[in-house]
Amino acid sequence: MSNETIDITTTHRAVEHNSERLGDEYPFSVDSLAVGSTEARVFTPDYGRAYAASFPNATFALVQEAGHLPQLEQPAATMALIDRFAAS
Repeated sequence: MSNETIDITTTHRAVEHNSERLGDEYPFSVDSLAVGSTEARVFTPDYGRAYAASFPNATFALVQEAGHLPQLEQPAATMALIDRFAAS
């Protein structure tokens, strides 16, 4: 494993740059759920909201007290969001 640290500022700039084009790359209109997490440092909640907004039928949901892997860090909360979305 490398001892290098991730330059979060550079990563955020790249993510922000690409978020302007998200809908152009994936032009579909099926109902979609974008799941974000409150403690995510690279794909922040704001990025998740922008990502969801780039799709015509997307919903954004936020998992509390989770970082980059909400499905592992808060599995019950993540599945509850997915279950609610699937039931709607």
